[in-house]
Amino acid sequence: MHTKTLVVVSVMMVLAALSILAMSARIESRATLNDDNLATTTNQEESEEVLNINEDESPVVAADNSDERRVISNGVESEVLSGEEKFTGVLEEVNVGCFADGECYVVVGGKHITVMMGWTNATVGSVKGVEGFGDLEYFIGEEVSVYAGKKVDGTYTLYQNKDYYVALESASGASVALGKSVVIDGLKITPKKIIEDNRCPLGMMCIQAGTLILETEVELAGKKEMVKTELGVEVKVGEKIVKLLRAEPLPEVGMEVENIFYFGVW
Repeated sequence: MHTKTLVVVSVMMVLAALSILAMSARIESRATLNDDNLATTTNQEESEEVLNINEDESPVVAADNSDERRVISNGVESEVLSGEEKFTGVLEEVNVGCFADGECYVVVGGKHITVMMGWTNATVGSVKGVEGFGDLEYFIGEEVSVYAGKKVDGTYTLYQNKDYYVALESASGASVALGKSVVIDGLKITPKKIIEDNRCPLGMMCIQAGTLILETEVELAGKKEMVKTELGVEVKVGEKIVKLLRAEPLPEVGMEVENIFYFGVW
């Protein structure tokens, strides 16, 4: 009897030990599985984070081209110049695209010259002989002189040098003050009064350059007549053409200025 009891107890102890080993194996298996799941989740989160960074912060790649390098400054594209030139030619085209933040340019003798690029404070030359850039449209077909930088693509620009210019050759004309007279090519011109002056004031930014209209007395071969002369607009007097080319200085807010008017006769 005693021997049977010992056998039973031994069997029970063996079974208990096996049960403990099995439970321990299950616990270890679950821990390994949890670790694997945690590692997978962490990898997925890291992948998603990298993906989000790539989507939100795409790197900017700067290309280096030794033949043509470009620098963006204040919204204006200034390019490395291959030199600078002075030349004259016929004004063939005037594009006022910069009034919509694009490029304003002229074509002179087949050469493209960038005059302005939208609103910017970058260093740039000037247009001479007219009130504003848009007024050049009145002089297509006229002779102009140019001093500009030459870009590597063969076009020209007034940027990078305040001394660059596009100048209307025929716009020098003859100057005269209000109420005074000047004779040009046999035509006597006397500006009598200012009818309208809505030119953009000095130091102001305006969408349009505005205009100036004068009541002007003209006399040819002893015959006098009163005409309205407007900036850039041709007026026929007998066999001649008279045009108010420009007026200086520009108006100033809150100040009265004495204008000098420049007329041309053809």
